[in-house]
Amino acid sequence: MEYSVPWQPLEEDTASAIMRDIEGTIPANHILYQRYHRPIAETIDQSGDTLFILNEESTECAVVHIQWKDGKQYVLGVCSSSHYDSLDIWRHKRMEVDHNNTEGDVFGWSSSDRMPRHLFYRALELDHSTAIRASIDKQNYSVCPRHWYIDATFRCEGCNEDFLWTATEQRAWFEDYGFYVDSIPKECKACRTKRRAEQAASFNR
Repeated sequence: MEYSVPWQPLEEDTASAIMRDIEGTIPANHILYQRYHRPIAETIDQSGDTLFILNEESTECAVVHIQWKDGKQYVLGVCSSSHYDSLDIWRHKRMEVDHNNTEGDVFGWSSSDRMPRHLFYRALELDHSTAIRASIDKQNYSVCPRHWYIDATFRCEGCNEDFLWTATEQRAWFEDYGFYVDSIPKECKACRTKRRAEQAASFNR
């Protein structure tokens, strides 16, 4: 099935994590309670809206709002879900409406050159040919994620030389190290290393 923004299919690991977390949190009056359900899609802005299949043959489905608490996901009350008799009905009544309301894009999801410019504030140059699709579920952000990582050139505040902040480095920053997505480097690697060494030496005196 093809999805239109802001909807995207769930990766298998993400779907499994949702199932593990929500079991035991579903209220007795909820549409998912004690019946078959399988999460298959979510909104890319991570608002918590998740599409569940309720019947594999008829494709009966529901959009359920999921939130986080103490590092785990849980299902809100019955009023936070919407039921659809089939995926076709969901597509027309929900996905197409959401797509039209977002004008086909959310925070540059469709193309790296549509990303909000503040995510590369102070960059001297951006190379969109290097764009790597991000895994926003691994990012630390409030509203606006980085949907792409792009080779970007900055001027170092330490040595005043230009340096390249690569797409691969950005992925490590935001998906492995957990830096907030609005973060940008102020110094090149050499100056950062030098500053940390000086700080460590001062601390050990």
